[in-house]
Amino acid sequence: MKRILCAIDHSAPSLRAAKLAGSIATKFAAELLLVTVVDALDAQQEDIKRYLDREHNAESPGVAVAEIAEDALRSRADRIASEYGIYVARDVRTGVAAAQIIAAAKEQASDLLVVGHASRSRLARAFVGSTARRVVESAPCPVLVVP
Repeated sequence: MKRILCAIDHSAPSLRAAKLAGSIATKFAAELLLVTVVDALDAQQEDIKRYLDREHNAESPGVAVAEIAEDALRSRADRIASEYGIYVARDVRTGVAAAQIIAAAKEQASDLLVVGHASRSRLARAFVGSTARRVVESAPCPVLVVP
């Protein structure tokens, strides 16, 4: 095992997944890549646009959200790197989470993909689905799902 990709959205299950991925990467002397995916936003996102205007920030909502995601991912990567004594790469992507996670795993030739999974009601799963389920169904490598 040389490359481990861990997808995180900063939920409790994904943070547990990131810690486990760090531990596995240490044991195998593998590379660890943290990936987070943000929704594609446009200039019509009124709530974000109003917030940016109040903060005197001229960036588009998409750029602002990507920067916030990058800051959060950098912080998490630094914690894992410090705790496990490893280098942790990071990648912020925009789009549909499952598709972007699978694309990253393919591009990086990942040997293992680690994801967190939060359980939802049957009704929520029927309407929303599960990113973890979609990743498991289409991943190019083994997937470790962390509850």
